[in-house]
Amino acid sequence: MTDPDATAPAVAAGATAPGVAAGATAPAVAASADGLTSTRRDLVRGGVAAGVAAAVAAAVAPPLLSPASARAAPYGDAGVLLFVLSVEQVIVYGYEQALASGVISASGQPVLKLFLSQEREHIDALSVHLVRLGGAVPAAPTDLQTFEVALRKLKIRRNPAKLRNERQYVGLLVRIETALAAVYEFAIEQLADDKLIQTAAQIMANEGQHATVLRELTSPGNVQLSVPRPFVSGSA
Repeated sequence: MTDPDATAPAVAAGATAPGVAAGATAPAVAASADGLTSTRRDLVRGGVAAGVAAAVAAAVAPPLLSPASARAAPYGDAGVLLFVLSVEQVIVYGYEQALASGVISASGQPVLKLFLSQEREHIDALSVHLVRLGGAVPAAPTDLQTFEVALRKLKIRRNPAKLRNERQYVGLLVRIETALAAVYEFAIEQLADDKLIQTAAQIMANEGQHATVLRELTSPGNVQLSVPRPFVSGSA
């Protein structure tokens, strides 16, 4: 059973990016390998939920974003990538802890290992762009205490030290994946570089895949829980 207040991230259609499984779909913002037209980019930005930035901007400490500044002037592509990578590091740590817990089933372990490898691919791909822009890749959580602090900044009130079974670990991963998808929505809104927007859209679709499959692990056969949202972001 998943967390009752967890919601599915936005998923839509397009080409695959690093870590995106075969057959994945990405939003229309990712449809062109040559990048987006300004019109299509503006449409995507206009469609991003107004509350996303305020909800997730507290995810990491300065010099990243804060709730007060989330709706302010753009931060530059380097600042947005720094923010996204900080949250990617949180989900990587979450998968590592779940796999090291010893409570993940034989059927669940390959899934979590695959998703962990894909999140690492996301980090590798985005890190190249961040370094090119003069930024430094943020560090991952180093222990359960810093992991919990990061979770609270993502509005996830869960003590990772008290997780005892597969359902609890997977439920936490669903919540982080949901928050991460919102972070990518925010990134699409803020990024200026068309190719970065495309990559963010592709990765956002992959995070949606993750959340859906993780829900299936805890509620096998329950389509309503696995895919709880009737609409997704993007357009054909």
